[in-house]
Amino acid sequence: MPTGSFPFGLEPARVNSKADLGNLMDNRQKHILIVDDSEDIRKMYALYLTQKGYRVSAAHSGEEGLENAIGIGPDLVVLDLWLPKISGWEVLRRLKSDERTKHIPVLVITGKTAIPPRECDGFLTKPCPLDQLGVEIAHRVGALPPQSPRPPVV
Repeated sequence: MPTGSFPFGLEPARVNSKADLGNLMDNRQKHILIVDDSEDIRKMYALYLTQKGYRVSAAHSGEEGLENAIGIGPDLVVLDLWLPKISGWEVLRRLKSDERTKHIPVLVITGKTAIPPRECDGFLTKPCPLDQLGVEIAHRVGALPPQSPRPPVV
Protein backbone atom coordinates (compact mmCIF):
# COMPACT_ATOMS: atom_id res chain seq x y z
CA MET A 1 0.00 0.00 0.00
CA PRO A 2 1.48 3.43 -0.87
CA THR A 3 2.72 5.75 1.87
CA GLY A 4 0.15 8.28 2.95
CA SER A 5 -2.87 6.00 2.50
CA PHE A 6 -3.07 5.25 6.23
CA PRO A 7 -4.93 7.62 8.57
CA PHE A 8 -2.88 9.98 10.74
CA GLY A 9 0.31 9.14 8.78
CA LEU A 10 0.69 5.73 10.47
CA GLU A 11 1.75 2.65 8.58
CA PRO A 12 1.70 -1.05 9.54
CA ALA A 13 4.62 -2.29 11.62
CA ARG A 14 7.60 -3.61 9.73
CA VAL A 15 9.66 -6.49 11.11
CA ASN A 16 13.35 -5.96 10.38
CA SER A 17 14.93 -8.54 12.67
CA LYS A 18 14.25 -11.59 14.81
CA ALA A 19 14.35 -9.31 17.87
CA ASP A 20 11.59 -7.12 16.35
CA LEU A 21 9.53 -10.23 15.66
CA GLY A 22 10.04 -11.45 19.24
CA ASN A 23 8.90 -8.10 20.64
CA LEU A 24 5.84 -8.14 18.41
CA MET A 25 4.96 -11.68 19.46
CA ASP A 26 5.31 -10.80 23.16
CA ASN A 27 2.97 -7.82 22.75
CA ARG A 28 0.59 -9.73 20.48
CA GLN A 29 -0.36 -11.84 23.45
CA LYS A 30 -1.80 -8.72 25.08
CA HIS A 31 -5.35 -7.71 24.17
CA ILE A 32 -6.43 -4.07 24.47
CA LEU A 33 -10.08 -2.95 24.46
CA ILE A 34 -10.66 0.65 23.35
CA VAL A 35 -13.95 2.19 24.49
CA ASP A 36 -14.54 5.61 22.91
CA ASP A 37 -17.50 7.16 21.12
CA SER A 38 -15.25 8.86 18.55
CA GLU A 39 -14.71 6.62 15.53
CA ASP A 40 -11.59 8.59 14.57
CA ILE A 41 -10.05 8.10 18.02
CA ARG A 42 -10.88 4.37 18.03
CA LYS A 43 -9.34 3.91 14.59
CA MET A 44 -6.23 5.95 15.44
CA TYR A 45 -5.58 4.10 18.72
CA ALA A 46 -6.36 0.72 17.12
CA LEU A 47 -3.98 1.31 14.22
CA TYR A 48 -1.21 2.51 16.53
CA LEU A 49 -1.60 -0.37 18.99
CA THR A 50 -1.88 -2.96 16.23
CA GLN A 51 1.30 -1.50 14.78
CA LYS A 52 2.92 -2.06 18.19
CA GLY A 53 1.88 -5.71 18.09
CA TYR A 54 -1.17 -5.71 20.38
CA ARG A 55 -4.49 -7.39 19.61
CA VAL A 56 -7.17 -4.70 19.67
CA SER A 57 -10.95 -4.66 20.05
CA ALA A 58 -13.08 -1.52 20.07
CA ALA A 59 -16.46 -0.41 21.40
CA HIS A 60 -18.37 2.80 20.67
CA SER A 61 -20.57 2.96 23.78
CA GLY A 62 -20.39 2.18 27.46
CA GLU A 63 -22.87 -0.65 27.02
CA GLU A 64 -20.82 -2.28 24.25
CA GLY A 65 -17.63 -1.69 26.25
CA LEU A 66 -19.00 -3.57 29.27
CA GLU A 67 -20.21 -6.44 27.11
CA ASN A 68 -16.81 -6.71 25.40
CA ALA A 69 -14.84 -6.47 28.65
CA ILE A 70 -16.85 -9.32 30.15
CA GLY A 71 -16.90 -11.40 26.96
CA ILE A 72 -13.30 -10.87 25.82
CA GLY A 73 -11.47 -10.42 29.11
CA PRO A 74 -8.88 -8.00 27.69
CA ASP A 75 -5.52 -7.34 29.33
CA LEU A 76 -6.33 -3.61 29.54
CA VAL A 77 -9.24 -1.26 28.81
CA VAL A 78 -8.66 2.22 27.35
CA LEU A 79 -11.78 4.13 28.45
CA ASP A 80 -13.24 7.52 27.60
CA LEU A 81 -15.47 8.87 30.38
CA TRP A 82 -18.04 10.62 28.17
CA LEU A 83 -19.88 7.83 26.36
CA PRO A 84 -23.43 7.25 25.08
CA LYS A 85 -25.88 4.82 26.75
CA ILE A 86 -23.73 4.16 29.84
CA SER A 87 -21.17 6.77 30.89
CA GLY A 88 -17.51 5.87 31.21
CA TRP A 89 -17.77 6.70 34.92
CA GLU A 90 -20.42 3.99 35.29
CA VAL A 91 -18.48 1.55 33.09
CA LEU A 92 -15.43 2.03 35.31
CA ARG A 93 -17.49 1.50 38.48
CA ARG A 94 -19.05 -1.69 37.10
CA LEU A 95 -15.75 -3.07 35.80
CA LYS A 96 -14.05 -2.57 39.17
CA SER A 97 -16.95 -4.04 41.16
CA ASP A 98 -17.44 -7.17 39.02
CA GLU A 99 -15.42 -10.26 40.00
CA ARG A 100 -14.95 -11.12 36.32
CA THR A 101 -13.34 -7.78 35.42
CA LYS A 102 -12.03 -6.07 38.54
CA HIS A 103 -8.47 -7.31 37.87
CA ILE A 104 -8.36 -5.66 34.41
CA PRO A 105 -6.37 -2.39 34.41
CA VAL A 106 -8.38 0.58 33.13
CA LEU A 107 -6.56 3.51 31.52
CA VAL A 108 -8.90 6.51 31.38
CA ILE A 109 -8.33 8.97 28.54
CA THR A 110 -10.59 12.00 28.41
CA GLY A 111 -10.52 15.64 27.47
CA LYS A 112 -13.39 16.80 29.62
CA THR A 113 -12.23 16.27 33.19
CA ALA A 114 -9.03 17.10 35.02
CA ILE A 115 -9.59 14.90 38.05
CA PRO A 116 -8.93 11.19 37.53
CA PRO A 117 -11.49 8.78 38.95
CA ARG A 118 -9.98 7.00 41.95
CA GLU A 119 -10.93 3.57 40.54
CA CYS A 120 -8.84 3.94 37.38
CA ASP A 121 -5.36 2.48 37.03
CA GLY A 122 -4.06 5.30 34.86
CA PHE A 123 -5.21 8.65 33.51
CA LEU A 124 -4.32 10.65 30.40
CA THR A 125 -5.89 13.78 28.96
CA LYS A 126 -6.84 14.25 25.32
CA PRO A 127 -5.26 15.06 23.05
CA CYS A 128 -2.79 12.39 24.08
CA PRO A 129 0.41 11.75 22.10
CA LEU A 130 0.37 8.18 20.79
CA ASP A 131 3.82 7.41 22.15
CA GLN A 132 2.64 8.41 25.65
CA LEU A 133 -0.39 6.15 25.25
CA GLY A 134 1.90 3.31 24.16
CA VAL A 135 4.18 3.72 27.17
CA GLU A 136 1.26 3.85 29.63
CA ILE A 137 -0.27 0.71 28.15
CA ALA A 138 3.04 -1.17 28.00
CA HIS A 139 3.75 -0.46 31.69
CA ARG A 140 0.31 -1.65 32.75
CA VAL A 141 0.28 -4.89 30.75
CA GLY A 142 3.87 -5.78 31.53
CA ALA A 143 5.29 -5.25 28.04
CA LEU A 144 7.90 -2.88 29.52
CA PRO A 145 9.72 -3.40 32.78
CA PRO A 146 8.57 -0.99 35.50
CA GLN A 147 10.78 2.02 36.02
CA SER A 148 12.86 1.64 39.15
CA PRO A 149 15.11 4.25 40.70
CA ARG A 150 18.79 3.79 40.08
CA PRO A 151 20.92 3.06 43.10
CA PRO A 152 22.94 6.06 44.27
CA VAL A 153 26.44 6.37 42.93
CA VAL A 154 28.95 6.25 45.77
